[in-house]
Amino acid sequence: MGCPDWPKCYGRLIPPTDASQLSDKYDKASFNSLKTWIEYINRTFTGVVSIIAIGMLVTSFSWWGSDKVFAALGITVILLIGFEAWLGAVVVKTNLNNYKVTIHLAAAMFILAISLIAVVRTLKYGAISIPVSPAISVLMGLVLLALLVQVIIGTLVRTEMDYISQNMDGTHRELWMDYAKAWFPFHSKFSYVVSGLVAILAAIVFRKRDIDKNLKNAIWLLVLATLGQMLAGIAMAKFDFPATAQLIHLVLAMTMFGALVFALAWNLTKLKTNETASPQIGLAH
Repeated sequence: MGCPDWPKCYGRLIPPTDASQLSDKYDKASFNSLKTWIEYINRTFTGVVSIIAIGMLVTSFSWWGSDKVFAALGITVILLIGFEAWLGAVVVKTNLNNYKVTIHLAAAMFILAISLIAVVRTLKYGAISIPVSPAISVLMGLVLLALLVQVIIGTLVRTEMDYISQNMDGTHRELWMDYAKAWFPFHSKFSYVVSGLVAILAAIVFRKRDIDKNLKNAIWLLVLATLGQMLAGIAMAKFDFPATAQLIHLVLAMTMFGALVFALAWNLTKLKTNETASPQIGLAH
């Protein structure tokens, strides 16, 4: 709750830097300048993303004659960003309700996924695609499904940890793990399933010599993010759930998700013809 109101922050377009700048309607004792500016930067980036998405929407209509799917993706992204902005306001008004925060994250993941699918379509124009076996696509889908399950369980772990933190007034982090009995054990054990599936996928893909560079790079990113994720998870378990490790854990989970979506989209996207005349928007090669 860096900003207790929306869309303004403490009733201001530019947030305050000191409690003395607050009006009497706000609790000056709870003011935290760092949290306030983190939230403000988050909102500012949402504005930047919105402008880029509007640009994508406008330019996507020039693809209507040759690729209606791309135009539909442009429309979907802008609608999702509008939903995400509205949901952000709801999250603030409900004082960071855990389930609404989870939906907020899920919507962000959808925006990322749709955007990556659009990127794949632009890259595929004029490119020579090397076919990959359907079995690899199925395996990618299985890994993505397992990761989504892990993310959902992770949000339940976060809810559990928030409850424990509130009961302990944010102190005694060394005891949090002892009380996390509902979802954390499953989340911890299921990480081995996700990591194992990633290892199998990587081993199969890297054994193939005739593989698209883009697809190979996406799998490399997936592997590196998975290794980093394991280290972040160990750090949380061994060092009393440090906040920095929590942030890294979430960022790497989203990196894994993005890499998988890109790889699967690259494998499944089939354009009618690589010679289709299209606007010079894509990064064709």
